[in-house]
Amino acid sequence: MHTGTLYITNEKIILKTESETKNFKINTIIDIDFLKNGIEISRIKWKNIRLGGDINKTQIYIMYCLIDSIRNNKLTIEEN
Repeated sequence: MHTGTLYITNEKIILKTESETKNFKINTIIDIDFLKNGIEISRIKWKNIRLGGDINKTQIYIMYCLIDSIRNNKLTIEEN
């Protein structure tokens, strides 16, 4: 288990901890499921990722919707 800061871009999910930074490409996601205190992301040929912790149900739902929208090309993030 890792604790850190979560960043979500239109290409990847980035988890920055005190000791390392992990990157997960959004195009490798095949499914997202709700958990009691987070979400679980299933990926092609990789271990599942669990994101959660001390967050409320609204934060879980926002995280789920954001990742799922980017994954299904329903949301794009542009730089101004």
